[in-house]
Amino acid sequence: MSNPPIRIQLLGGFSMAVGGRPMLSGLAQNRKLQQLLQYLLLNCDRAVTHQELIAHFWGDSFDAEASLRAVMYRLRQTIDREEPALANCILTGRGSYRWNPDLACSIDVQELQRASAAAAAAAPPRQDELEQAVIALYKGRLLPEAAGELWVDRRQVELQALYKTALYHQIERARARGDLSAAESLSRRGLQMDAADERLYIEQILCLQALERPQEAAAAAGRARALGFLHTGIPGLSDLDSSHQRLIRAQAAMQREAAHIEEEIRLGGAGSGTFICSYAAFRCISQVRLRASTRYHHPLLVAIVSLVPPVARPVSGRTAAAMQVLEGVLLRTLNTGDVAARYSENRFVLLLSGLAADGTGPMERVRSEFYRHPGQDGYLLLYQLHTPHPN
Repeated sequence: MSNPPIRIQLLGGFSMAVGGRPMLSGLAQNRKLQQLLQYLLLNCDRAVTHQELIAHFWGDSFDAEASLRAVMYRLRQTIDREEPALANCILTGRGSYRWNPDLACSIDVQELQRASAAAAAAAPPRQDELEQAVIALYKGRLLPEAAGELWVDRRQVELQALYKTALYHQIERARARGDLSAAESLSRRGLQMDAADERLYIEQILCLQALERPQEAAAAAGRARALGFLHTGIPGLSDLDSSHQRLIRAQAAMQREAAHIEEEIRLGGAGSGTFICSYAAFRCISQVRLRASTRYHHPLLVAIVSLVPPVARPVSGRTAAAMQVLEGVLLRTLNTGDVAARYSENRFVLLLSGLAADGTGPMERVRSEFYRHPGQDGYLLLYQLHTPHPN
């Protein structure tokens, strides 16, 4: 007889169980061990590099690589001690770790994503079955004990969007076939997961009114208004229904626009380089990035780059031409996500994310590329690096 599969839950809380028996409960006593395992589970479809794990859990700590290896050793020791059957659940690659894809297990996040993708390509009644599976799998926000962590919050947004798409669609289907009790139940369940969703309050109130349960409708509206999540009150049924239809159309339009915006802002390839903007925009971007770097321990550097002419008084346009050459070098040389702005007629100011991908200093690369360019016209390139500090 084959062993029963391991069931792993990341939505609504973290748990691992086999045949109903909890597994690795001792990990709850060590946050770092638990989060390292959770990260591998959340990214179970790929190998995770040491650099990625260090960036999320150690930042720019000088002994980060050694710390990672030590924590991984302790994690494996804990697994071997508590669950010998899981001895090979984490595979080691060259500079990477991975959750063993051959292990008999089910991970709720992975199941939800697969069901959502299949539902988008299916037709009723199979589509209904898959969307209902998505709704059932979403038992709450992703790893609530790690809320606020960048690696959790980003995926939470994606997963909640998949869940809301399935939920709204199933509510619409239930209303269309006249099953108002099912639509009300779905709305109520949705509000348990997200008490700030105004559309779900309106859906629930409309269903309760149509089911001739006015006291419950009034109570639902009162709760919504008290929380500040309902701004339509309870006018006549036709007025509320009109608000509901406008809300649905607006959400559908936003979803279409989101896909368009995402396509427009999608990052290019590795050669897309830095972002050139005005100095006013540079200041705003830098303030936001500095706050983020403080929270998530992402290193930032500010570079001031100056071109010095080869003669005391260069002819008109000569410095501007050299600055144009330098701008092209910045676009080709720096990392995607770096920001640059002209500060004066012969200076750029840059916001850099640290070292280049090959480990060299970013400004050495810029200077080398600039001096190799035939249009640099004998100008000298000077720079200073500074580490910005928040107030």
